[in-house]
This record gives sequence, structure tokens and C-alpha cells, in this order.
Amino acid sequence: MNVAIARPTTGQPSTLASHGLSLIRSQKAVVVFWVATVLFCLQLSFTAYYELLLLPDAAQAFARLGFPADFFRIELSWAKGAGVVVLLIPGAPARLKEWA
Repeated sequence: MNVAIARPTTGQPSTLASHGLSLIRSQKAVVVFWVATVLFCLQLSFTAYYELLLLPDAAQAFARLGFPADFFRIELSWAKGAGVVVLLIPGAPARLKEWA
């Protein structure tokens, strides 16, 4: 005995197809996340390099802000470098990345 079971069609794709679509969207989100993270890390790296190795210009920039020339400039540069490393390590804890 063949009995056809009528299933209502809602016009929505099956869950398998929608899952594939969400997988593609999540892959795009991951790519966008890493591109933005790398660009941000490049900016941090360049400013840390500028503050650490181009001493006269960086010292003048800190003096314009009202700080002494060597006040916190070196520590800030090393903290930026450490933040870049933490942000680019995929397995770093989320709390550490939050503070970076």
C-alpha cells in the first residue's frame, strides 16, 4: 500500500540548505574579522616602531601632549608590541585579547 504523505511547503529552504548558507556567511565573517585584526595590528606595530625607534619625533609628540619626553613612551611601545602578539595568536584566551 502506497500512501503519499502530504507535507506543507512553506517556501523556505530546507534546514540543510540554510545551514550551508549560514556556514558561508560565517566563513565570510571570519575572513572579515582576521583582515580587520591584521590591519589594526599593523597600525599598532607601526606606531610602536615610531615611538620606540624614532626618538626625537616621538618625544616631541609626547611633549606636545604635555608629558615629559620619556614619560611612558617606552612602556607604551612595548605594551603595543605585546598586544599585537596576543591579538594574532588564535588560541589566546579571550580575556587576554580583551585587554590587548
